[in-house]
Amino acid sequence: MPKRRLFILITGLATLTVAVAVLALGIIRKWQLDTSSQELAIALTQSALTSNPEVLLENGSTEWQQSMSEQAVLNYVGLVRQTLGELRTMQRISGSTQVPLFILSATLPIASYTLALDFANGAADASIDLRMQDGNWQITNFIVNSDLLSE
Repeated sequence: MPKRRLFILITGLATLTVAVAVLALGIIRKWQLDTSSQELAIALTQSALTSNPEVLLENGSTEWQQSMSEQAVLNYVGLVRQTLGELRTMQRISGSTQVPLFILSATLPIASYTLALDFANGAADASIDLRMQDGNWQITNFIVNSDLLSE
């Protein structure tokens, strides 16, 4: 009987160790994806609204590219820049990723951020949604909200 208890104890401890290790890997992965998605959201927004709107298309998901033609994206960013003027600063970013903690999950990580922006003609918020696909973050939505744009 003592050998059976010892076996159960060792098996239980091994199972617990594996579970903690898997959970730790999931937490580390979430932190890494939080960091990479946030950095990309900032870089894409800044680039698109200052000099290179094509960056939105280059990093867009297949579905987003199909719903937004290249000309529609260029026209939209052009309207934003014409109405709001030059992008001066990015004030803050809020949002996060949603990542399954179980690393073998079939659920794709997604991220959603809102960036507070200061343009020459006023303030605006940019919302950007991303999805991890084939090891890369891809844009699933990008919109700039401002009272000046709704006039």
